[in-house]
Amino acid sequence: MSFKDEQEYYRRGFEHGRYGTPHGLGNDAWYITAFRDGHKLGLEARRGDEEDAAELAAATDRRRQREGNERRRQEESDRRVSRWRQREERRLAHEEYEAAARARQSYAAVFVLAFLVASAFFFLVMS
Repeated sequence: MSFKDEQEYYRRGFEHGRYGTPHGLGNDAWYITAFRDGHKLGLEARRGDEEDAAELAAATDRRRQREGNERRRQEESDRRVSRWRQREERRLAHEEYEAAARARQSYAAVFVLAFLVASAFFFLVMS
């Protein structure tokens, strides 16, 4: 097995969680082979760490962006609901005011009608 093939073999095995198992040492073989091949793994690990860090930073940025968008969307929704509630409260207050005004008008109309009936009755009795 050439150096490149061996490197690829270990890299693939390490990615899939079975690094070093062909040596018959089971899952404990990974650190033995890692010490033996440290010069190979060290460079790859550093390069992988940088890639992982960049990927993690990008994922964190995307998550923050998504959370910010969701927060802004939620705030806008809350503002819309608040404005709708205020409009609804004003409309209900106006309806209550109009209902009270109609009740006052109907009481006044009943009073005037009762006064006219009483006046007519009084004039009939007096004549």
